[in-house]
Amino acid sequence: MSHRISWKLAWRNFKAHRRLNLPYVFAIALMLALEFVMVSLIDNHYIQTRHQVLPTIMKLGCLIGGILSVIFILYAENFSQKQRKAEMGLYTILGLENKHIRRMLAKERLIKTALVVPIAVLEGYLIGSLMFLLLNRMMNETGVPLMEYPFSLIAAGVVVSLYLGLQVLLRLQTLWQLHHLKPVDWLQASRRGEKEPNGNLMLGILGLGLLILGYVKANQSGNLFNSIPIFFLATLLVIAGTYLIFTSLSIWGLKALKRRPNFYYKKAHFLSLSGMLYRMKANAVSLASIAILSTGVILTLGLTLSLYRNMNQAGDQVLEREYLLEEANLDIPSEAAKELLDQGIQQVTERVMISNGFFHQSLQTIAYLQDGVLHEVPLNAQGKSDVQGFYLLVEDLASYQARTNEHVELAANEILLASNRPDLELPQEIELANQHYKVKAPAKKMASWNMAVDSLAIVVPEGSDLKQVQASYRMADLGADHLSENPINYRYFFDAQGDLQDLNLVSDDLLQKGLVLYSRQQMKRELYSVNGGLLYLGVLVSVILMMGIGLLLYYKQLSEGLSDQINYNIMKRVGLDEGMIKQTIRSQILWIFILPLIAAMVHTLAAWRLVFGTLQTILLVNDQVLIISSILIIVLAFILVYLVFYLMSSGVYYRLVNQDNSPNNK
Repeated sequence: MSHRISWKLAWRNFKAHRRLNLPYVFAIALMLALEFVMVSLIDNHYIQTRHQVLPTIMKLGCLIGGILSVIFILYAENFSQKQRKAEMGLYTILGLENKHIRRMLAKERLIKTALVVPIAVLEGYLIGSLMFLLLNRMMNETGVPLMEYPFSLIAAGVVVSLYLGLQVLLRLQTLWQLHHLKPVDWLQASRRGEKEPNGNLMLGILGLGLLILGYVKANQSGNLFNSIPIFFLATLLVIAGTYLIFTSLSIWGLKALKRRPNFYYKKAHFLSLSGMLYRMKANAVSLASIAILSTGVILTLGLTLSLYRNMNQAGDQVLEREYLLEEANLDIPSEAAKELLDQGIQQVTERVMISNGFFHQSLQTIAYLQDGVLHEVPLNAQGKSDVQGFYLLVEDLASYQARTNEHVELAANEILLASNRPDLELPQEIELANQHYKVKAPAKKMASWNMAVDSLAIVVPEGSDLKQVQASYRMADLGADHLSENPINYRYFFDAQGDLQDLNLVSDDLLQKGLVLYSRQQMKRELYSVNGGLLYLGVLVSVILMMGIGLLLYYKQLSEGLSDQINYNIMKRVGLDEGMIKQTIRSQILWIFILPLIAAMVHTLAAWRLVFGTLQTILLVNDQVLIISSILIIVLAFILVYLVFYLMSSGVYYRLVNQDNSPNNK
């Protein structure tokens, strides 16, 4: 057979099987396109600059996404090859030699590759660009600078290499089958059902053990950024455990139901249970993949929504008044800072009318807590991870009352104390600056918790106590060989009436004198510019995962429908009415719909400490009610979207199985 003839045969076969090949091409291309977007995000400028470990997290995400892509491609390829086995046997009987079939199949694979690769790269770039354009438009009013999405040659190379590498392996598998199988084996293979899988209880127990170990490891890491290797190991353990449970325990459970005659020999149960067992091996892999992707969607969107809602709340509470005036250079002496602040206030009052103003003095330093005593951190211990230090945010009672509008009375030996660590048991008495204090009550409106480290907020009775804390807890400047006192920060909060444009004009003059004027709107814009990109990333990754779920659901229903056509036609011929067919389909849909959701809910619940730790220490979200409500909102929304996906894809399945493709009806 010449190359020209083999090309013609390959192209004719591709067109003849377009109902099978076109979904394959577009499904694989879309899966690779999603991987393209994930890989391209690694080199994105925002991700490179937002946090030092964020690129590593993205690389691990790409690796996990690549694993899922490989599983999906192998699943799709296995289904496609099974549909063609009888055709291969027929070619052999008609006189084609193995080398001719190999040549023809190689060219068919080249045709698919020529379609999949450019479509995948183009789709990936268009999806990424469209999402960035949409999110930039949505965030335009917040003042966040636009994020760019340049074309990534590295991402294109990774996607092409991944697909070509798999095609080489699949080509070797095809060559092995052509060499070892006889024509009669090919002819019978397409009509031979898969052997009923055996539920291996030991593998199921192993999967359960891996799952529990993964949960433990994930919670040991504390937060997503704290220990990347532990988090990655936990993720792999959970993925492996999920696949083993779905492929082993699920089959074992179905066989246990089959052994119950009162359950199994009912019409609806008999058909649906037999169908699930018959194809459970393929179903289990896809269901496990859907469960993993669903968990990723819920966790990613839960983090994103919590961050977004917290940003809105923090934006409204970022300043106690509309404006804040403070010294730009914190190293100047306290008396000079007070005098400079008074001059600035005088200059502002010449431009606008000030109301609701108040002075505020506070101190920020570090200490470590041991046996109810706050100690100064020695010079040789600062910056070391083995010292359990706390960041202290200290203010006097007058400043606290002015800031919160709360009336609190403190005796000379009493303080207010709170921490951003919910697991920290605060002492009833504490030694601070060599003085013994009673902790009166944790305050609800302590200093701002926009800190990514363990912190203590303290309210002392008088300004003199604040100065005593300043002298008792010194810090070392970067590169310094000695400890020095941190300056007390003096600030003035106020509202303003009048022509507020005048404040913008006076702002430059104040800056030249060493004072900075902040507005609430300006602080909100800065808050959005710092965390706005994480919103981009969260929404983008979630959309990618949702598309992957939809793709798995659609292709799974398509492949199952094509496989089950003959079986359901036989059922109709032996007298099974259409109503029973629909009931059987609904029963199987219920199984397939519920199982991944249950697994995703369990994974999400097990990852709760990891989610809260990440939000608290990195994304600065400390409101547990906000986090829980955000997760619940995402779970409900996801269930609705998932239900829509499955109803649409099950319609495809139902139409396929009701097509009569028997020879007598062609």
